[in-house]
Formats: sequence, structure tokens, C-alpha cells
Amino acid sequence: MRETCDVTIAGGGIIGCAIAHRLLTEGRRVVMVDRGASLGGAASSAAMGGIITESDELCLGPLHDLAERSRELYPAWLNSIIGLSGIDIPLLSSGALQIALDDEESYRLHEKIVPRWIANGARVTPFPGSRCYAWNRC
Repeated sequence: MRETCDVTIAGGGIIGCAIAHRLLTEGRRVVMVDRGASLGGAASSAAMGGIITESDELCLGPLHDLAERSRELYPAWLNSIIGLSGIDIPLLSSGALQIALDDEESYRLHEKIVPRWIANGARVTPFPGSRCYAWNRC
């Protein structure tokens, strides 16, 4: 008997697993193909599924809206995963600490990043006499 599926997903990292989960809840037949011995053991353990901070240049443009919408949807998705797995997954939503390691990065952070955070409603706290900023969603 020949096996068939609706969707084949190449890669068993966090993104591949999330896509598979979503498709399975819609009743699709899914096959995941991964070169590793176990799911999530390769790039996801290092790259966090491509999650980027809002200090990345990419998030200063149109990608900001996508990041914002993703942040809004994530808690409900996480709760569904907790409900299915029975494993409590902590969510830290308190903000981030951005540190500039040199003068160039300090200038970029102060002149480009911090004003953008503030314009998007974040509360930004500079650490006086240092190159550190903390931001929090209000």
C-alpha cells in the first residue's frame, strides 16, 4: 500500500514543528523530513527559529509590524501547546536589555534604535554612564 500525505515539511526545527502542529490541527496529513536524529536538535537550538530582536536593522522597517503581530499571537499559541503537552512553558515578556560593545554600536543604538522603540510605545531606560538600554512593552 502506498502512503500519501497532504504536506511534506523539510526540517524538524521549531518552525517546522509549529507548522506541522498547525496543519495537523486542521486535519492535514503531514510528513516531516529532517536530517537529524531528533527534532529540534540542529539550528533551532542555536537560532531560536529565526526570532530576531527589535534592535536588528530588519525590524526597523516593515518587519516591525510582523514582529508586533507575532508577539500578540504568541501567548495564545503557547497556551495551546501547554494544553496539549501538559508541560508548563514560562513566557518572559518583561522586555530586553540591549548593550552596545563599541562606539559605533552605541551611536546606532542611541540614534536609530532607541527612538524607534519609543515611537512604537516602548518604555526605554538608559543606564547612565554606560552603553546599555533596557526596554519594556508598556
